[in-house]
Amino acid sequence: MRDKHLQSVAIICSIIVIALVLISSVRLAGQNIQTELLPDEGIHTFLFRLELEGQVVAEYTECFGLGSSNEIKEELVETSAGVLVRQKTPGALEWQNILLKRPSLSEPTLWAWRQAMESGDVADAIQGGAIEVLDRDSLEIVARWEFQSGWPASLAFSGTGEELVIVHDGLKRASGEPYEPRR
Repeated sequence: MRDKHLQSVAIICSIIVIALVLISSVRLAGQNIQTELLPDEGIHTFLFRLELEGQVVAEYTECFGLGSSNEIKEELVETSAGVLVRQKTPGALEWQNILLKRPSLSEPTLWAWRQAMESGDVADAIQGGAIEVLDRDSLEIVARWEFQSGWPASLAFSGTGEELVIVHDGLKRASGEPYEPRR
C-alpha cells in the first residue's frame, strides 16, 4: 500500500514539474516575441573621455560612479500621540569613486599619473579633471562632469582590459542642454 502511495506522489510531482517547465517556456517565448517587436529606441552606447587639467588623456568604453549619495541617519522619535516612528534624515555627503574601463592600454601619461601616487608624490597626483560623455555614433559631447582634487586610487591592466579608479573631493555636471539622441 505504501509503495502505491509513493508511486502516486512521484507521478503527481512529475506532472507538476513538467507543467511548470511548459509554463516557463511559454512565458519566455512570449517575452522573446515582445522584445523582437520593440524598437531599439533608448539603447545608446557612449564613449567616455578623461580629461586631466584641461588635457584629454584617455577614452574609455565604460564609466561608473558619476554621482553622490548621503548617509541616511535614522532615529526613533515619539509623536505627540505617543507613537514611536523611525525618522530618517540626511547624513554625511559621499562622492562615489569614478570607475573607468577600456579594452586596451592607455597612453603612458595616465600610468605616470598613477606612478606619482605610488612614489608618494601626492601633490603632483592630485588634479582636477572631467569626464566627457560622447555619443558613440556622432562623437558629439552629450554630457560633462567635472571633478576636483582627483587622484588615481588604482590603475590596472588585467590582460583583457584596463581599469582606473579615481577618488575625488567633488563632482558637478556642467551646465548644458539635456541630451536628445538623433533619430
